[in-house]
Amino acid sequence: MSTSPLPPPPELRLTTPLRKRWLQLRRYKDRLATLFIMLGGLGVILSVLMILFYLLYQVVPLLTSARIVPLQQQIEQPLTGQSLYMALDAEGRIGVRLTQQGELQFFQPASGALLQQQRIALPDNSHITDLADAGDGLMVLALSDGRVLPVQRQYSGTNNLQPVLHYPLGIEPLSLQPAPAGPLAAAVNQKQLLLISFHDGQLHQFRFDLSQPGPAPIQSVSLPTPGFEPRKLLLMPQQSRLLALGPEGRIGVIPLQGEGQTYEVIRAAREEITLFELLPGRRSLMLGDQSGALSQWFFVPDEYNSLKLQQIRQYDPLQSAPKRLAGREQDNSFITLEQSGTLSVYSLTSSRALLRTNLLGDEPDALALSAYNSFLLMERNNRVSSWQLQAPHAEITLSSLWSEIWHEDYDEPGYIWQSSTNGTDSAAKYSLVPLVFGTLKAALYAMLMATPMAICGAIYTAYFMAPSLRRKIKPMIEMMAAVPSVVLGFLAGLWLAPFMQVHLAAILLLVLLLPISILLFAFGWEKMPQRIRFLLPEGWDVILLLGVIPLVAWLAFLLAVPIEAWLFDGQLVLWLGNQVGISYDQRNALIVGIAMGFAIIPTLFSLTEDAIHAVPRHLSNGALALGATPWQALTWMILPAASAGIFSALMIGFGRAIGETMIVLMVTGNTPIMEMNIFEGMRTLAANIAIEMPESSVGSSHYRVLFLTALLLFLFTLVVNTIAELIRQQLRRKYRAL
Repeated sequence: MSTSPLPPPPELRLTTPLRKRWLQLRRYKDRLATLFIMLGGLGVILSVLMILFYLLYQVVPLLTSARIVPLQQQIEQPLTGQSLYMALDAEGRIGVRLTQQGELQFFQPASGALLQQQRIALPDNSHITDLADAGDGLMVLALSDGRVLPVQRQYSGTNNLQPVLHYPLGIEPLSLQPAPAGPLAAAVNQKQLLLISFHDGQLHQFRFDLSQPGPAPIQSVSLPTPGFEPRKLLLMPQQSRLLALGPEGRIGVIPLQGEGQTYEVIRAAREEITLFELLPGRRSLMLGDQSGALSQWFFVPDEYNSLKLQQIRQYDPLQSAPKRLAGREQDNSFITLEQSGTLSVYSLTSSRALLRTNLLGDEPDALALSAYNSFLLMERNNRVSSWQLQAPHAEITLSSLWSEIWHEDYDEPGYIWQSSTNGTDSAAKYSLVPLVFGTLKAALYAMLMATPMAICGAIYTAYFMAPSLRRKIKPMIEMMAAVPSVVLGFLAGLWLAPFMQVHLAAILLLVLLLPISILLFAFGWEKMPQRIRFLLPEGWDVILLLGVIPLVAWLAFLLAVPIEAWLFDGQLVLWLGNQVGISYDQRNALIVGIAMGFAIIPTLFSLTEDAIHAVPRHLSNGALALGATPWQALTWMILPAASAGIFSALMIGFGRAIGETMIVLMVTGNTPIMEMNIFEGMRTLAANIAIEMPESSVGSSHYRVLFLTALLLFLFTLVVNTIAELIRQQLRRKYRAL
């Protein structure tokens, strides 16, 4: 039988036109996909950088340094007479100057125009020897004939203000008995004028009712004199105390209210005091002496709960003795003028000067600063120059943001966030420390609640649970992540918080009994005979806990009533406050931990379970084949191999807790306090932004500080994620051999 050779195989040609077109199309698709992926990645990076740059754009103006610039229009006309008093209205629209002869000159700093001149009707052959500013435009003039004349500046109109003089106690000067022969102090409070004068070694107090036309005082009493002739008198708020400046750096404190109180003399300076003024608001006393020392004083309670005048902070020494002072209450800034003519701008909470300059070359004769618009007037040799102080964020310094500050009307230094102001405390306080503390506190308690449950649940689901049951349980837990945080906050704030306050003892007892009962159940199930244990398929024994947990919860609530009555007199919340000193706020960190932990658990569980389940099964099988127990295989093989993924899950959960807004907004009470008590609330950075951003004025210090808190959150997340990624890579390299 003959055989013929097989025909040669057909030639495989890969260069046909159709094949070429197909390869070329695939290359185009690959390039297009690469381009889209690259653009997407660059877009993400660009978006993050744009967010960062915008935050910096809003925050950088906080670092703007202070400066003083002259106004375009200056008051060219020389003024006459010797200046005794100069002031500006709150908006800086009208300035006023008073001479010893009673001539009032009104002018506009912005336009440089001299509006009008008025003369106070003084008696013949008399002039003004002293003046006391009582507030609200009321000036009490001491005349050379021993009488006093209250005069009030008022302005009519809205756009074009017209100055009007008002004499609340009549146009005729008042004859006081005894007649004042020294310095005056005056203050208005609730339509009553309090006037303090000095005569013949004695202080005298007079009260006038401004709502009545009669000039007679409704009260006239003598006050204790602090053993020296005062050179200047100052009245504290609510007409509570009188401060008297004496020689050799001494200050006398004379109470005006209460019975049985005596004066007190304080040695406030080593040298003669050259600056003795109250800041706007009349709560802080500023002292400067001949050596250039400058300090702030106000009243604080001592160990006997009595208010004592105390030095709060010492500022950097000046080059020469300070002579004049003007301040702005709304931003806690003030300026001082030295004997050499040097002007210094200070933030009340910072010991360093924001600006030092010499504008006129010598000491001005008068000084005035407006509360708003920061218009500044200085007079030298009968000429008034107009300036503008540009320090838009003078109250924001590193010390005010991060240091303990002793604020007025506070008993001790502290970290205070108080962006809203009121009539008695108009200066905002922007300490970020309580917000950062509250953020970390909320995240800590949330992680303490969520981490054990999520990690342990993920370990059991991935390693011990039956695969068929795992396919049902895992999606159910992951679906919890779809619950909006506002719903969780709503339920926690309106239902869980009052429920826990009523049943606090039962909740704490449940927290104690539940882990113990689960461990006892697991131990008992392990000791059960095999014929009973094998009734359930392997990995399905967790179903039995569905009956154990409700039973333990019912038992905890049943036992809580007699235990609370036996140990805590039936009221655990009151017992904690009265006996232990632990205050209980209904919306507290415990509620936050439960609500926010419920929101974090799905993320932690899902990522941890995926990391453990992704570990090759042959590792545990090999360990079991070598004689290891399932627990030993888990701890020595599975968990180290999955440690990188577990750590990533923890960092993602921590980041979620740091940035959570709605839950902490609705549950914490939003009180910016620093208290580790689990039964006290807090305020977080994210919640603070959500609360106060709608109320802040664009471009204000408050507005930019809120952006600074957003920048802190951004940088914190960036740093935490970077550190987490470095640790995760190190863990992967360490356990790569597994």
